[in-house]
Order: sequence, then structure tokens, then C-alpha cells
Amino acid sequence: MIEPMTWKDIEKRSDLNLWKSALENEYLSQIKNDTWEIVPRPKDRKRPGEDFHETSSPIVRSSSIRVIAALSAEFVEIHQMDVVTAYLNGTLEEEVFMEIPDQLSDVLKRVLAKRKICSQKAIITEENLLQTAKRWNKGLDESVDSVCLLKKSLYGLRQSGLQWYKRLSKLLIDISFEALLQDPCVFVALKAATGCAAVVSR
Repeated sequence: MIEPMTWKDIEKRSDLNLWKSALENEYLSQIKNDTWEIVPRPKDRKRPGEDFHETSSPIVRSSSIRVIAALSAEFVEIHQMDVVTAYLNGTLEEEVFMEIPDQLSDVLKRVLAKRKICSQKAIITEENLLQTAKRWNKGLDESVDSVCLLKKSLYGLRQSGLQWYKRLSKLLIDISFEALLQDPCVFVALKAATGCAAVVSR
């Protein structure tokens, strides 16, 4: 089956409800994280795809993975975790604008009407989520040419990986982990009672 490129392509599919469910889940994550503000389109901004600052983020070295795997075969326990919508937790250091995504207005109206979202088992009643949805909906109503002013990183943004790495690194350092000079994606806490390490991957 051909992968859809636009929402119009999705509307023609027999599995439309599955796509709607995934879309609504994603938008609810955006609303909960207060990822952007709806603002009038600014004038005289940088063109899309140009004028970037530092965007690359470190990647864990394969040798580090092998060392940790070897240790686990001897005496070290390994636990794995995944941060859901991780990139939404990174904070941007510059102004980035984005076009209003497809179906956002429809999802906001369903949230504000407190109607059941198809991907949720219950009606959305969280007050902070409702307040953010109300603010975004007002922004859409007040301007015929609105855009999203990003407050946090987003998937597909060139600097998202770096901003998430910075955020997670700070959290680990704050609880006494230290990044290895040989691999900035491996953090160790030697002062802990048994010693432990954290591997940051994206």
C-alpha cells in the first residue's frame, strides 16, 4: 500500500479511523506539552530550510554499546526505557514558525466541546489541556493567516535531537551523573552505592 503524503490521501483509505486515532493522540500530546502558540504570520522572516545554527546531536558509539552489553553478561543489570514524544520536551533557543497542521482545528473543537476523542477511553476533562486548547482555538479564530510559533522542539525540526539531548543531559547531571569524555551519550554515576550508567540514544 502506498504511504500517504497528505491528509487528503489519508481520507481515501479504508483504515482512516486508525490514522485519525494516531493523529488525535499526537495532537493531545502537543496540547498537553503546550508545544506552540497560534500567532499571526510574521513578516520578513528567514526562509524555510535555510540559516540554521548548530543542529547536530551526539549519537552513542557502537563501542560503548558493546562494552555495556559485555558487562551485562557478567554482573550488570540492564533496564531500558522509552520517553514518549521525547522531542516535545526540548526547549527551543530561537524563534521557529510552522504552518498550521492538518485537522488541528477539528481536534481542538472536539476537545473544547468535551466530546470523546476516538483515541481516548474517556472524555478529556484535564483543565490545563482545555485551557491550552481554548487559547489555540482563539488564535485560529482571530487571524485568517495564522501560524504556529514553536515553544518546544518538534519532530522533523533540525535542532530537535540536540535540544532533547541538552534537556536530558541536564537532568542526568543534576542527579550526579557525569558524561564520559570519550562518549557524551554515556553518563555514569560512580558516587552511587553500586555505580550505574545511563546511555542516551535517539
